[in-house]
Amino acid sequence: MTLTLLVDLDDTLLVNDANRFISVYLKLLAGYMAEHVAPERFVPTLMAATQQMMVNQRPDRCLKETFDTAFYPSLGPEQDKVRGKIDDFYANVFPALQEYTIALPQAVTFVEGALQRGYQLVIATNPLFPRTAIHQRLNWGGVSPEKYPFRLVTSYETFHFSKPNPAYYAEILARLGWSEGPVVMVGDDLDMDIVPARRLGLAAFWINAGHTPPPNGKYAPTAQGALADVLPWLTSLAPESLRPNYTSPDSALAILRSTPAALHSLTADLSAADWRKSPQAGEWSVTEILCHLRDVEQ
Repeated sequence: MTLTLLVDLDDTLLVNDANRFISVYLKLLAGYMAEHVAPERFVPTLMAATQQMMVNQRPDRCLKETFDTAFYPSLGPEQDKVRGKIDDFYANVFPALQEYTIALPQAVTFVEGALQRGYQLVIATNPLFPRTAIHQRLNWGGVSPEKYPFRLVTSYETFHFSKPNPAYYAEILARLGWSEGPVVMVGDDLDMDIVPARRLGLAAFWINAGHTPPPNGKYAPTAQGALADVLPWLTSLAPESLRPNYTSPDSALAILRSTPAALHSLTADLSAADWRKSPQAGEWSVTEILCHLRDVEQ
């Protein structure tokens, strides 16, 4: 039985003061685009488009599409010039933000220890950034996705929901094929990481080094402590005790929202022939499977 670990990035695997980091990030990005759009206009437009990603509930539109639809048209005739410079910014300027983060040696120990135990690891960072920005931050933390076989790294290109929507966590599990084994969310933020994971029905380990008493109630963390405490805690428990419980209304709604979103991502690159192709004689094609799902729902 494989245990699945969903692991937050910032202030879990990498020390990153979000307020300072975002402030410098916005200043650098706005400055890079200033020849096309004044910063006092660029930043509010960017933040408004980001807010649209945070509240998105559409399972047929990934977060990048949501952002692009809200952001670029608002820039008017300069939108094409800005669009062309975004990739350059992430390639040439974004790396300078590394100095505002601190690598954690225990992050490497944690990732390697989890993989040695046969756990499947997902980087469950809020998918409001492009893949390149998330991969760079993983590299800064010493846990490069090129070196470590993460099952999934969430980003705005392929995900439809963001934290703290429980559907974000359901979408991850749907993309993994709804493993029947135990699942644990590990993160430092009660509101973004712990509570929504608990609302879905997952176990959750709160990274707070034990300095703050955990809250009470049904959405309280399953356990808390430092990152170094997670693996010993997991090995001390029976795996069955960490199986998800999807019986609540919150779980049902999150799963209903995430299912078409996951299907949208999983089928995005299929050709017309792929949709009609049967894996072997007597087996259904993707189109036939989806038609069956439609008929059952009706």
